[in-house]
Amino acid sequence: MKRIILVCAAFAMFLALGCTKREDLVVVRIGDRHITVVDVENSSEVMEEKYLPLTKDLEGKRELLKHIINKEIMALKARSAGYEKEEWFVKFWEKFR
Repeated sequence: MKRIILVCAAFAMFLALGCTKREDLVVVRIGDRHITVVDVENSSEVMEEKYLPLTKDLEGKRELLKHIINKEIMALKARSAGYEKEEWFVKFWEKFR
């Protein structure tokens, strides 16, 4: 499932490169959330260093994107389970975002 999402995201990214401003380029869609190039770049700036990939090359960017996708999938599952109403989860999610 994750591999399919990543392949689709990469394909969409290459198709859209010629048509869209780089900042508006949607790399992946997960549910109703659209993750853009800017979102990926911003997350690398604010994420704790221990979670960042070791390299900044294409493989490192893929690893970072996988991390973002996994985080968004966890958020979708948590919302569907009703955790967004739990105070402990809201505090955790604000820190994790």
